[in-house]
Amino acid sequence: DLPVLDLSGTKDLKDSKKSVPDRARAAADNKKYQQLIIDGADHFFVGKEDELLAEIEKWLLNNE
Repeated sequence: DLPVLDLSGTKDLKDSKKSVPDRARAAADNKKYQQLIIDGADHFFVGKEDELLAEIEKWLLNNE
């Protein structure tokens, strides 16, 4: 049960978006797994870097 943050964006690549539910199901037994979808973010989070970093920081602080 390692902490895992699974990030994607609403404008992510087609295959990445398609695999969101599969990734969540695969990690269903991991209580330390969190899936986060950032609204308006593409695969590289262009223009969403500040939001991405804020979410990662929040997640890291909650998983120390």
